[in-house]
Amino acid sequence: MRTNLKLLAAALTTASLAPLATLAADANNSDTVVTLYNNGPAVVWQTRQMDLQQGTQSIDWPSVPASMLADSLWFAGDAVSLVDATVAAQHGGPNPDPQALLARRVGQSVTLIATDSDRTRQATLVSVAGNAVVVKVDGRMEWLDDNSGWRIAWPAQQPAADALKLSVDAESAGEQPLTLAYQRADVNWHASYTGRFNSQDGTLQLQSLAVLENKDTSPLQADEVALIAGDVARTSDARPKVMMMARTASADSAAPQPQSAGGYYRYDLEQPVAINAGGTQILALMPVQTLQAEREYYIEDSWYRGTSTQRRHASMRLSFDNTSGQPLPAGPVRIYGQGRAMLLGENQIDNTPPDAPVTLTLGRAFDVTSERRVTASSQDDKTHKQTLKIDVYNARNEDTRVHLIEHFPRNAQVVSESAEHDSDSAGQARWQLSVPAHGKTTLTYTVQWHE
Repeated sequence: MRTNLKLLAAALTTASLAPLATLAADANNSDTVVTLYNNGPAVVWQTRQMDLQQGTQSIDWPSVPASMLADSLWFAGDAVSLVDATVAAQHGGPNPDPQALLARRVGQSVTLIATDSDRTRQATLVSVAGNAVVVKVDGRMEWLDDNSGWRIAWPAQQPAADALKLSVDAESAGEQPLTLAYQRADVNWHASYTGRFNSQDGTLQLQSLAVLENKDTSPLQADEVALIAGDVARTSDARPKVMMMARTASADSAAPQPQSAGGYYRYDLEQPVAINAGGTQILALMPVQTLQAEREYYIEDSWYRGTSTQRRHASMRLSFDNTSGQPLPAGPVRIYGQGRAMLLGENQIDNTPPDAPVTLTLGRAFDVTSERRVTASSQDDKTHKQTLKIDVYNARNEDTRVHLIEHFPRNAQVVSESAEHDSDSAGQARWQLSVPAHGKTTLTYTVQWHE
């Protein structure tokens, strides 16, 4: 029987492994399971049928990517133990040095590509020195540098069959499944959201996507793939940047269902995954959700700004509760309006459990502004007092509610005000002001604090 992905963490601490049937009968007779994280290397779980001799012997483990983290290896078999492992030089770790990659190509063919057109030439790489190289083209030597108008390319190569060599000790001879687990850098995933906000009925249609990224120089192929949502502790942050060459899954692919797993959420994909080097695959994370949402206007300011009367524009925030019944993994959010091709703003959400509130800052309103001035200031021994006047203007065609937040010293108190503030905490107070269409509302308040 195949190993259930949900048992992966527990199986990593087990001394032996039950046989696994292969999902696809490929040339390597292997079964590959990959778990992707959004803050670090992926975990690869690979099982191969091997014909072993009794005693200590050396075996090759093919198709190991260059980004494999050599010190993350874990090996299992039935009465088979790992003696040692040797990683080929080209598998020295993630993000190999560009000069080192080029130096390994000396004596081999390369393609020269013009930087201003699609013209190409075939050449042989002769030597590498800093940012300059010497190539042989049509029987003559040419010197290329940053100003030559050519760049160098060569075919992406699969790892050699002996990229990873294992020395194992078997108690008996025969064919059996061996399992190798390791971490692979430059492969991860993140959630991404797009939404359409209808200000008339206060609804947000939210579409959730899973973006699988392969920044590695080797393709990613797996029979089973799981995505982990949550902040898993890592010794280093190896999160790659978003790549191009996106491939979107077919519309009839079912969205994976999140399952609670060890303090995180796990999504088991229902289809195999194959992503070329440098490619991206996009999958639906959950069906489109319709949520109740509200766009609000906020103006924040501080007594530290002194007597400046510069006009300030209100920030627009979109607030909603995650009533989808599912977690929302961290990721970018892009909100569109009802009009065609209208972007209201972009923001980022953190990992958000079901029913938790979400607030997105979309941008600054053009037509909701304020002017603020200090009208009186006094000091008596160690007691300070300040009176401020704030005019809030609304050029919209409808009445607008504006949240006005003022920051002042932590021990300050509002001793008088023209409108009652609805909440306060150490060092701040907040008012909700109703501003008429094409009109203004004025707030005055006095704050007092001690040194």
